[in-house]
Amino acid sequence: MVQTLLEAVVLVVLVVILFLQTWRASIIPLIAVPVSVVGTFGILYLLGFSLNTLSLFGLVLAIGIVVDDAIVVVENVERNIEEGLAPLQAAHQAMREVSGPIIAIALVLCAVFVPMAFLSGVTGQFYKTVCGDDRDFDGDLGHQLADSLPGAGGPATEAARRAERPPNPAYRSPVRLAVPPV
Repeated sequence: MVQTLLEAVVLVVLVVILFLQTWRASIIPLIAVPVSVVGTFGILYLLGFSLNTLSLFGLVLAIGIVVDDAIVVVENVERNIEEGLAPLQAAHQAMREVSGPIIAIALVLCAVFVPMAFLSGVTGQFYKTVCGDDRDFDGDLGHQLADSLPGAGGPATEAARRAERPPNPAYRSPVRLAVPPV
């Protein structure tokens, strides 16, 4: 599972570089993921959850959500810088604009996963506490989601502020990837 976690991080970095076309933007998920994972491990430890295969599975699933939050912040900081704001003001403005939607996304996802813990049968056993130290990945996923805003908002915003620079009109990447809006 640890190998899967590392593979997920590598794939995230490659996809971010491919679509955002800047290596600086790939730094932000590399910061947001460890901050969120460390925060989740801290919460799991304080609440007495064990680190088992299902816990790691929940963490791997949540990486996409955490990275999505960080990318939303980075793109908004980048947009604000392109509109002429200084990097610090762009970062503050970006968090004012997207913190509400990021919280709403996390709450909606928690609303999807929390009821799963009340299912009966094998599916319910998969999602809820089995016994003693064994805990569900649902709790880990919820903790990861709760840590996604600080991961996206704190270090990711600061990294975006430091890494993003006003656009240089003289430089255009020789390769541009055009992705039509969906």
